[in-house]
Amino acid sequence: MKSKLLINNHSDELIIFMSGWGCDDKQFEGITSTKDLVIFYDYDDLKIDFDFSKYKKFYLIAYSAGVFVTSLIINQLPKVELKVAINGNINLFDENLGLDEHILKIFRSIDVTNFLEFRQKYLCKSLEELEIFNEHSCMRSAKSCNQELDALQGYYNSLNKDHNFKTRFIYDRMLLSDADMIFKYKYQKEYYSSLNKTKLYLIENANHNVFSVHVTDFDKVIDGTSNLYKTCLN
Repeated sequence: MKSKLLINNHSDELIIFMSGWGCDDKQFEGITSTKDLVIFYDYDDLKIDFDFSKYKKFYLIAYSAGVFVTSLIINQLPKVELKVAINGNINLFDENLGLDEHILKIFRSIDVTNFLEFRQKYLCKSLEELEIFNEHSCMRSAKSCNQELDALQGYYNSLNKDHNFKTRFIYDRMLLSDADMIFKYKYQKEYYSSLNKTKLYLIENANHNVFSVHVTDFDKVIDGTSNLYKTCLN
């Protein structure tokens, strides 16, 4: 996997951000934080090449497919103070809880002719969000994204033989978009409501991508002052 220190404030606190499938660092350049922020993306492999030794405190935010990947590499990460997940599920390729066959076919078909249409329908809730999203457009190729999807399916199929892996990693907070068309809100709510240790919150009037309008400051996500926490579901 790839990594980049996206925010370097020379802080002794670090936010570890596990991004989603098909993402890169360009998409999140508008995010702010007073802490340092490292982003991980492109999960072709599960090797982490980043020096955590200079930091004293760590926080984790995982998004989309990164929610699943985090469960695979948690032993490579330092102990974190808080674990927050956004629009994702450890059951990544489950027909209800994860990416169903319809969504997977759409992912496989994305190319230069239809990626804007895909973003408008499946990622952004408004034209305003789409415009901001496009200003920080991902630079990865369709081939790279498909290779990553193959790798993710391989990890999932291998781990699925171990029926206990899905219970090894529990998030402290889970944020769900009410209009998410990739990880369906209905099923996500049912699943996360059953996990007593995870506080579940609703992101209203939001599609799968929340980093254009709803999430701009990771400090507020960590310290609990974000408006995202106004509606608790459990």
